[in-house]
Amino acid sequence: MVTSGLTSASPPKFVSLEEIMQAANGMRDMALVHQIVVDKDFRLKRVEPEPDSVQKIIKDTMHKAFWDVLRAQLAEEPPNYTQALNLLEEIKEGLFAVLLPQHTRIRQQISEILDTDLIKQQALQGTLDFKNYAQYVISVMSKLCAPIRDDKINELKETSDVIDTFRGILELLDLMQLDMANFTLQMARPDIIARSVDLERKKFADYLAIQTDLTAF
Repeated sequence: MVTSGLTSASPPKFVSLEEIMQAANGMRDMALVHQIVVDKDFRLKRVEPEPDSVQKIIKDTMHKAFWDVLRAQLAEEPPNYTQALNLLEEIKEGLFAVLLPQHTRIRQQISEILDTDLIKQQALQGTLDFKNYAQYVISVMSKLCAPIRDDKINELKETSDVIDTFRGILELLDLMQLDMANFTLQMARPDIIARSVDLERKKFADYLAIQTDLTAF
């Protein structure tokens, strides 16, 4: 009787690209957690494109086009508020993003004053005071921003050009969201430290499991 030289074996496990990416992301997460744990002054920072890079040129071109369209629309007779309405909606969402859970009254006030339907109605009636909304937004931000942003608030209050004012508002909102992220990170740091050992152990085990599967091919 001739027996086969082949023996049964488990089929090779297929490792998907998603699993590989998850493992890679896990290692990055682990490195980030480690950095937060060892560096008490760790802060998130804005990532800006390199000067003269393609990304920088594209970003600047798109931003300029947005503000040029807004300026042109507001200069029409009667003013065209299409871009302005989109901008106010974006600003409202930006303000919501920097509110804390206890800011219920401010949230309600923002919702009422920056009500989309109300603003659209004002635009149709020709009573929309775009600059007045800018001043309201600045007043809200002055109550919410960190003291380090006070100079920027004062600069916005003194800016006369409405387009420059709203451009500055968006830039400041971006900084305030970064401040909020860093504040949240600092508040969570004790818990991150307490959980870091278990988290790093799990992430490293996941990474090793993927590496083992890859070497099986």
